[in-house]
Amino acid sequence: MLLSSISFAPQPEVLDIALAEHRYRVTAQGVTEVTPEPCSLLPLFVPIPLPYRLSLEEVRFEQVLSDEASVAGVVVQRGERALLIRGYWNQQRLTEFKICYQSDKPGAVTEVYRQSAATYFDLERQERVAWNLKNRGQYREAREEFHKILYQTKDPLKVCSLALEVGNCEYVLIEGIDQTPKARQWYQHALRTLIPYRLEAQAHGIQRAQNPWEYWYFKTLVNIANLDMRCGHLKKAEERYIEVTKYSQSIGMLKEYCISLDGRAVIAAIFQQWEKAVDFLETSRQADPVKFKEYGPMWLNLARCYIELGRFDEASMELQQILEVCNSEPDRALALLNMGWILELQEQFGSALKYYQYSYTTYPRFDSLVCTAWLLRFQDKREAVILAVQGARLLQEMAFDPIQDHAPEWMKILHILKDEPQFYEVLDGVGLWIARVSTCLPAAYWETPARQEFLQSIRDFENGCTHNCLPGLS
Repeated sequence: MLLSSISFAPQPEVLDIALAEHRYRVTAQGVTEVTPEPCSLLPLFVPIPLPYRLSLEEVRFEQVLSDEASVAGVVVQRGERALLIRGYWNQQRLTEFKICYQSDKPGAVTEVYRQSAATYFDLERQERVAWNLKNRGQYREAREEFHKILYQTKDPLKVCSLALEVGNCEYVLIEGIDQTPKARQWYQHALRTLIPYRLEAQAHGIQRAQNPWEYWYFKTLVNIANLDMRCGHLKKAEERYIEVTKYSQSIGMLKEYCISLDGRAVIAAIFQQWEKAVDFLETSRQADPVKFKEYGPMWLNLARCYIELGRFDEASMELQQILEVCNSEPDRALALLNMGWILELQEQFGSALKYYQYSYTTYPRFDSLVCTAWLLRFQDKREAVILAVQGARLLQEMAFDPIQDHAPEWMKILHILKDEPQFYEVLDGVGLWIARVSTCLPAAYWETPARQEFLQSIRDFENGCTHNCLPGLS
């Protein structure tokens, strides 16, 4: 049972547990001269919120409360005379607990305990507000609410989960790679809060499935990997994805497992290793077919890989299914764009043009605009030029994303505008894009045949020469 799902309410039967836990907490911090119980050295395997290991004699508790309405969960360690209590305790009340306990005033302990529960309820309500804002796409407002809750709680795992959500909001709000440090800062903060749990697990040889730090570690790690990839740090991203892939499935984190496979597929696709990318995506689909269909970008990536491999029938089948089940306008527009691309590659230009136009009206995309201009260049040159100029302007105004390969769109625009006054301005924009990509991605990015041909075409344009065909396209 994770801390974020605990529903906390004061009940008399757990007051003895509160006193026992308080005794251990005060002793562990050296406030009294009481010698710690030998059981305090036993391994910890569900440390929520802090490691409290109590002997059976210290706790009088007849029934294990395990559902989400539990005030405290009690876990008996296999083969040992020990109990582990998990629940939410307001760390700011520690001094009051100490005073009440040493003065031997049970009534005061009860009152402080109830106040702690009330504090938890307040934070729980605030967190629900934050989640509602995030679910409605109000990421700036959600970020501020998560901030407020984070600064009011001392629980390490709760701090980790809240820092992760602040980072996720910052990630969504990123408009360019120059703004990534904010998200990274919060992801790193989330990881730092897990250090005590990691050290505890390492010291006692605790298995991954038995320690909650692993859950939050992999949730945070996959987000850092996504951020690394977005910044062009592909090697770091791949290393983190591999770690998540290796361990997350074994502890039941299927979502993170599938996302890490998709990340590895994207990296493979960046280097145009399409077969490898398909293998990763098919493995993800087999692991969780339902979630695969719910996550549109992953499904679209698979269709794109099939197109690149010339497996048009399989790609068309995937895209048709996406259009049948997907309600996201951006995803539907991209599916329609890819349908048009298949038709164009099959030289069904009239049908392809309709799909490109339908894609743009579904959700305005610069690439559907450029593809429309490309097919119109022989039918209506003037309209094609207007659309190409508009597409170039959108490309130049977009936030820079190094992993998005815009080479095909740039080449189409240059070929359409090669006799127009805007040509050299666009050519300068292409040169700037190449330079920025080169500073972010390894040199191997440019070593694929298609990109080598693209670079040669740009050199020829700069030298005043033009080819009659577009690299990679006829």
